[in-house]
Amino acid sequence: INVNGPLTLTDQPFMVEAAMDGVGIAFVPEHLALDALADGRLERVLDDWCPSMPGLCLYYSGHRHVSVALRALITALRREEPHMSAPLPPIIGK
Repeated sequence: INVNGPLTLTDQPFMVEAAMDGVGIAFVPEHLALDALADGRLERVLDDWCPSMPGLCLYYSGHRHVSVALRALITALRREEPHMSAPLPPIIGK
């Protein structure tokens, strides 16, 4: 849905700041607004239209060669989202 208004943002942290400043509402991942929700600077609206997301998902073929760059991304994501516990395919050198 395209919304017309005085301000349109694509940067999610700025969206949270704008919502805290009373400019409008922000549809952002929950972790970006947790502090402001906890201390009352923001409140949830439209809960029925905001399904919860379990976390990050990355789809790739585990049966093919996984590049060093993709392997580094997977490792970094797993550090941030430790519940992603699927085994890694073996690393194949360049």
